[in-house]
Amino acid sequence: MTDDDLKRYLKPKTHWGAIVTTAIAVGTTIWGITQYLGDIPKRPEFNEVSTNVTRLRLDQETVKGDVKAINVRLEEGFKSLNQKFDSQNDPKRRR
Repeated sequence: MTDDDLKRYLKPKTHWGAIVTTAIAVGTTIWGITQYLGDIPKRPEFNEVSTNVTRLRLDQETVKGDVKAINVRLEEGFKSLNQKFDSQNDPKRRR
């Protein structure tokens, strides 16, 4: 083996496939991070969503209270209606 053959054999080889794959991986990672950071809501958007969620929760509680009040009124109405029917259907005693 000559000195030239030995130099060629010991010379570090460039792996273009590894370089290209690494470049693609780094580029994809950077692109993904920028997309994620671009989609994060800014402070005014976050405050608006937070306010809307609070309003929605309050509205749900209000509706829940309204439904309970309606149920109470219906029960009272049925009780009074049942009392009227019961008073009309009382068997009269015969003497």
